Order: sequence, then structure tokens, then C-alpha cells
Amino acid sequence: MSVYIRADAKDGFYTYDFQLQGRRFSGSTGCTSKREAREVEKARKIEAKATIAVEQAFSDPNMTVAIATSRYWLEVGQNHENWKNTEWSMAWLIAHFGPDFLLQNINDEKISAMVAKRRGEFVPSQRKPGRKYRTLERK
Repeated sequence: MSVYIRADAKDGFYTYDFQLQGRRFSGSTGCTSKREAREVEKARKIEAKATIAVEQAFSDPNMTVAIATSRYWLEVGQNHENWKNTEWSMAWLIAHFGPDFLLQNINDEKISAMVAKRRGEFVPSQRKPGRKYRTLERK
């Protein structure tokens, strides 16, 4: 454990600095007493271990559908303009395959079955009765 006051620190706060699995974690504790600073460092170590565990789960080769959809949501989906549709699609995938289904087990047969099931589902029309809609002319 390394808790110290930096030489260039003007505020007198202690700084923590440690490494976990080859990654360095450091920052201000916001404390002026060494005992409080060590407690803050312990809390930061617990947070760092949790962060590393989550990162390892997101990069696991045996990734489940739930983890994959969570990762997609965090990295891409939440930034979509039509994010509600993306969220619905991911929930539908989880409902179809199950949250613990491994991605490596998804093959052409599973996708074909999923598409066939979706085609058989009733989807209500968004068209309003009595309204005239233009159709594209095909030549």
C-alpha cells in the first residue's frame, strides 16, 4: 500500500498509488490524515478489483447473450438515435435465446429458427383505417 503526500501538492491531501494485474491506479484521497487516506485506498482497491472483473467478463471468449447485449448497449446502442428500438431488439434476443446462452453456440440453424419464429409473430399494423397511403410504383 502506498499512500503519500505528493511533493507538489498544495492542498496537503494524501495520494494513493497501487497496481493490480499490471494496471496502475492512482489519485487523490481527499484526506489530510494518513489513517483516512489508507481507508480510501482500500475502498479504491475494491472498486478496481470490481472494474477488472467486469472488464474480464466483457472480454471472455465464453460470452453469454446477456453479457454481449450489455456490452453492445454500453459501447454502441445507447448512442443510437432510435435507441428504444435497439433496446427492444436486444431484449427480444435475450428472450429468444435466454440470458445464459453462449454466443459460440449460435449457428445458422439457430438463426433460421429465430427468423422463422419472428415471421410467425403477430405484428399489428401501424396504418390507420380510412387513410390513403401512397405506394411505390415498380417498373
